[in-house]
Amino acid sequence: MDNERIAASGVDLDKVVSALPALVWTTRDDGLCDFVNRYWREYTGLGPDVAFGLGWQKAIHSEDVTSCLESWGAVRQSGVAKEIDVRVRRCDGEYRWFVFQPSIMEDASGQDRWCWLGLYADESASIDGRLRRVLDSLPIRAGFLNTAGYSTFSNAQALDDFDMTQEELSRPTRSGIIHADDLDRVFGYVAALMTAGDRREYQLRMRHKDGAYRWTLARDAPCRNAQGDLVRWVSVHVDVDDLKRAEDLLSAEVKLLERVARGESLGQVLEALSRQMEGLFDGCFCGVLIVGSDRKHLELGAGPSLPSEFNALLERRRIDGGGCDPYSRAFIEKSPIITWHSNIDSRWEGSDWQTMMRMYGYASCWSIPVMSGSGEVSGIIAMYRREPANPTARERDLMERLSKIASIAIDRARADEALNQARLELTHVARTATLNAMTASITHEVSQPISGILTNASTCARMLAADPPNVAGAAETVRRTIRDANRATEVIKRLRSMFAKKAPIMELVDLNEAAQEVIAVSSGELRRLRSALETNFAEHLSPVRGDRVQLQQVILNLLLNAADAMAGIEDRPRTLRVRTEMDGSDSVKLSVQDAGVGLDPRAMEKLFEAFYTTKAHGLGIGLAISRSIIESHKGQLWAMPNEGPGATFGFSIPCAADAARIEQA
Repeated sequence: MDNERIAASGVDLDKVVSALPALVWTTRDDGLCDFVNRYWREYTGLGPDVAFGLGWQKAIHSEDVTSCLESWGAVRQSGVAKEIDVRVRRCDGEYRWFVFQPSIMEDASGQDRWCWLGLYADESASIDGRLRRVLDSLPIRAGFLNTAGYSTFSNAQALDDFDMTQEELSRPTRSGIIHADDLDRVFGYVAALMTAGDRREYQLRMRHKDGAYRWTLARDAPCRNAQGDLVRWVSVHVDVDDLKRAEDLLSAEVKLLERVARGESLGQVLEALSRQMEGLFDGCFCGVLIVGSDRKHLELGAGPSLPSEFNALLERRRIDGGGCDPYSRAFIEKSPIITWHSNIDSRWEGSDWQTMMRMYGYASCWSIPVMSGSGEVSGIIAMYRREPANPTARERDLMERLSKIASIAIDRARADEALNQARLELTHVARTATLNAMTASITHEVSQPISGILTNASTCARMLAADPPNVAGAAETVRRTIRDANRATEVIKRLRSMFAKKAPIMELVDLNEAAQEVIAVSSGELRRLRSALETNFAEHLSPVRGDRVQLQQVILNLLLNAADAMAGIEDRPRTLRVRTEMDGSDSVKLSVQDAGVGLDPRAMEKLFEAFYTTKAHGLGIGLAISRSIIESHKGQLWAMPNEGPGATFGFSIPCAADAARIEQA
């Protein structure tokens, strides 16, 4: 009836089928072809003389023929329609993916026949209208990649974000859509993706229509045909720029604060901060200036990417009260000074700063004051660009947040500097107090060689006055005089070095030699207190890295404390033992053991506190300063009661190699 109605309408069904823009052919249930439409003939180049019978299979890729027939067999057996993906050879020999849709029909004789419909599946033109509308409605970028990794379809969001056509998006190298620094990495990823054939994700920077590059998270998943063959990739892009930059900023802040917490030098922290800022600000060069202690000059804190000559011009730059450069004005106004283009900014017209900017090719400069905890400007962060530019809202926020890290670093450095100065002052007080307590011993040490000098001088004079003069005897007397003078000089030099007020000097120190020098200086005081000194110095003791004078101050403090602890002992020898030894494989230990009154367990926790003392005339700062000194050498000061009478005080510090490793950690 249907065929009769079609015939009655005057429509030629064969012409209709031949006009369809799709591959159409019919086969019997045994697979023999008896009809191909015009599009089939034009696309494959196979006419009826070749395609009829089993010849239609010659247009199918040899690797797909078996799977195609098996899938068709499953459709015939189940009666459920199913799409079959195959590669069809074009007349020029190139294979393209098609979707076959076989459906059963009854011919005029009542026999079952199969009508095959082949739709082109390679390009966006083959995408179903409903699927296109769904993809275009998504608020994220989505599309398809072919098996070579090139874009074949991009949804409306992608076309709008990049303001490009599909043809332009399919050529990422020419379009410049991918950041140049990411190209090699992305292409390497795509190559690995094509080889592995599984879903992956990666991040890259892509240029939007406003010219800004934004971080994108790309997720690609394989799309396979019914036979399991890869036919395309589904690619989804999510804009993660804000999240990525927030993560990078948080990571930068944490790393910088870790450097501050580890006690790295201010220069190291500010250099790391400058490099972090350059990484967060595309195309920027960063420098940090520190306000000098006189608050009249700026000192160079860091400028790792700026020319050394440019940095040299900033070192010890005077803060101009009239604000004739952006650094001075930021200092005076306590607010950011933004210079969009230094060449045309009237504020700096004719200034040496404008000349300097021109000389080194910088156009814009953003000067941000670093505010200390007390509300004063402690430094200036300067961001330079070679092209005129104003900071975005995001960049202003970044500068404000990182300036706070710079503030913490500068405040910490100045606090440490003040602490070290206070420690130096207290150490000097302790040395002076110790010097007062050792006056008698020092007088004895110095007076002996001086007395010898006077005696030898008198003897020499008598020998020369004799008739005849005793020249040989006078010469020997002069030699003894020189010996005693040298001895007095050495005593004075040791005393001056131990009690001088000077900054620490880190060097390799042999604790055996350092202890022996202290014992030589304090021997008179130890004899006065009737202390019987015993030493046990380890052979081949590893050197330590530290300030020799400070370590000797600790040893001297422990020696005199031990001697004082035995001052009232009469029922046993006042034995004082000094011992050095290796403490494991990475530290050196020095201990001083006495036979004195011992330690009160209730006072153990207070022993090393400042101004706590058990002496009637003590200051209570000797052990506190000693602990501070040892801890600054990455070591530990300790005390413990002896099994017998008395107590042992000592310290251990890392060997020189381990000390250097700890400082770098």
